[in-house]
Amino acid sequence: KEDRTLAGTKFENKADKEYGAYLGTEYSSARLKYNLSPVTAIGATYGRLNEVTVEDQGFKDSVNFWEAGFNTKLADNLTLMAAYSKSDLDGVTDSVGSEVVNDGWFSELRYKQHNPSDVGSFAIFT
Repeated sequence: KEDRTLAGTKFENKADKEYGAYLGTEYSSARLKYNLSPVTAIGATYGRLNEVTVEDQGFKDSVNFWEAGFNTKLADNLTLMAAYSKSDLDGVTDSVGSEVVNDGWFSELRYKQHNPSDVGSFAIFT
């Protein structure tokens, strides 16, 4: 079995102790999206990852992930996106031994839209 973590790397801290969550091989998900208007949409995603191992906890049968959010066009070339995500994976620690939270908010304010096939196109976002 390959050792992989959420970042695709096996992590070790200065005390040579491994940390993180090792991923399994089966991932499935479903996404729903609904356009509230021509410029605003809401969406939700559910994902399930099987065969996950958490350091110091051993094998977990599966981990579930949920996400809900929206995006809207504020003006020409200006969009806003925000979402909330949550998982039921507990007990994962980072390199200094702090427990990693299993939920969080994220957002993005984007100016322009980069298109790789359009030379000179760009996007600026925070």
